[in-house]
Amino acid sequence: DIFIDSLHSLNPSLDGLYVGPSGIAPKNIHIRRLKVDGGNRNGFSITNGDDVTIDYAEVCNSGVGINGAAPRDGFDIEPNLTTDKIRVSIGKLVTYSNAGSGGAVICQITGAEPFLVHGPVTIGEFVSHDNTLAGIKTHKVKDFSILSGDIYNNGGDGVLINRDLRRLRINNCKIYNNGGRGINGALNQQDFASSDFNFDGCVIYNNSQTTPNNSDGIRLDSDSASFVLSRVVGQDLKLFDDQASKTQRYGWSSGSDVKGVDFRGYFPVNATGRHLSTAALSYVEQSRASITTTVTPGAVAAGSYQNCTISMPGLTNSWRVESV
Repeated sequence: DIFIDSLHSLNPSLDGLYVGPSGIAPKNIHIRRLKVDGGNRNGFSITNGDDVTIDYAEVCNSGVGINGAAPRDGFDIEPNLTTDKIRVSIGKLVTYSNAGSGGAVICQITGAEPFLVHGPVTIGEFVSHDNTLAGIKTHKVKDFSILSGDIYNNGGDGVLINRDLRRLRINNCKIYNNGGRGINGALNQQDFASSDFNFDGCVIYNNSQTTPNNSDGIRLDSDSASFVLSRVVGQDLKLFDDQASKTQRYGWSSGSDVKGVDFRGYFPVNATGRHLSTAALSYVEQSRASITTTVTPGAVAAGSYQNCTISMPGLTNSWRVESV
């Protein structure tokens, strides 16, 4: 049982705060306010912790300079052993100007499902901006939630989802002006199938700043037909690009090994039907899959699809777009 009212760490030689290591998990740790500036490795790391609560955390400038040590992330929630416990709740987390990603909730242990980070890991409000790589990265995790936030101006993807996730929630977030994809769910090197992603209330726009018209607002894919990504939902989702010179290629695109997607929200389409096309239409442009809609595939009319449903039931790769 540990309570810290306020902790400010400036230019530590490794991490500003470290909760661990492996063995008997530290339990019932409550930090009211944490700020780490200039951690040589990460801002803070949690490798083994049972009931760790941080009300407010701010991390910046991690790993900056020629002597910075990898991974140089704002924070790193990552067990080292399968026996380590990870139960973490953060009220508000602000992370910026780090040499790596804004933060990571990951597990590097290879193997089957029991080697996941078993959460829950919950961040109530997440603000991540101006980091060199992704706003946040995550893989091999079960029960990870971001309930609100702003993820913007990061050099890489806004949210990087590498592989092996179950019950992922990215809700009520504005994700914009990132160098790569808004949400990159192109899964690879998987040990098992991922499922149950929820993007309710997200507003994703003006991404792909590094290479215009190359990356999408949301990309869903799996590199293996043996590990199909399934059950992805997004209610009140907004996907658009309102720049004079548009950069975000599609609002949403998908590979073939994805099933059970249901997105509902606002999906404007520009005059060419490319930059801001709905997920269904972007997939049609790439593969000419079947589609039922009020417009002709490949010749999309300009305008706004208000209160639309986009879904891909089953494994047929057949998209459905209809007003609701």
